[in-house]
Amino acid sequence: MAIKKTNNLELISKDKIEKWILPHLSKGKRGFSTKFDVVKIIQTIIKRLKTGCQWREISLKDYFGEEKISWQNVYYFFNKWSK
Repeated sequence: MAIKKTNNLELISKDKIEKWILPHLSKGKRGFSTKFDVVKIIQTIIKRLKTGCQWREISLKDYFGEEKISWQNVYYFFNKWSK
């Protein structure tokens, strides 16, 4: 898988995530749809799994900038997709 360095963060490229990961994730037919970029959520989860840091210690500003997102939102999608 192609890994590139961006802003001192090792990320899997957006096109690789869209091609290889997103088709395998569950998509709800009912209920709410997320207002956050799913690719950024996946990159944050990968960074967390790679570093082994606690969920509360994830640096969300590196991925989401000034968007209002908490570690609980990222963990929600990790938990949902891992089931």
